[in-house]
Amino acid sequence: MFGWNEASFFVFLGCVLTYTILLIIATKKGKFSNRLLLTRIYKDWVDARIDDLSHIVTIQTIRNSILSNTGFITALLVFLGLIINIYDNPAGIFNRSQDFFGSITISIGIMQISLIAAITVFSLFNFTFSVRMLQRAQLLITSNTKKREEIFEDTYNLMQKSFSTAQNHWMSGIRGLYYLVPSLIWLYHPIAFLITTVLITLYLVGWHDLSFFSGQNRVYKRVKS
Repeated sequence: MFGWNEASFFVFLGCVLTYTILLIIATKKGKFSNRLLLTRIYKDWVDARIDDLSHIVTIQTIRNSILSNTGFITALLVFLGLIINIYDNPAGIFNRSQDFFGSITISIGIMQISLIAAITVFSLFNFTFSVRMLQRAQLLITSNTKKREEIFEDTYNLMQKSFSTAQNHWMSGIRGLYYLVPSLIWLYHPIAFLITTVLITLYLVGWHDLSFFSGQNRVYKRVKS
């Protein structure tokens, strides 16, 4: 049977897919994307840090970013263990009595725990990879300029790419946390799950990342020119 749980789940998948596609298109086309503006800021930051011979700002900034990432990693690992422990409790909050899409073997509870776990692991991966790229960026920026150019001519672009990649993975991890909220609300009610998913997607697409509704694309065009 097709009910509110099934409808809300597919709306969630559709919203995530729509947001991802629009973000990729905006990034590739160079239109309506705050992400492109931030990428340019990241590159400018790397330029400034290369000219700073003391590297104090570089080390402090990257250290703070790594601490933020590790904080999220620790919290998500604890949360993942907690949510799995709750699911193992027969009297837990997961809906195990109702089948999903009429399937005998797959219940709503299995879909709920699977979605929560998938989003949590996704955010964990991105925060972990962000730490890795931040460490690489720090080593590249603070290394000996002459020696690194002897080893690899395009070290400058590698530094920019490492820092930008770290920030992009940080962004992806945070977006995963945004969508973790409606997946948890699904435990309360499927309609609330659907409404929260749509509102978060509209916020990300309309104002936060792509700025379809806020006019930030005009600001980006002025900065770009």
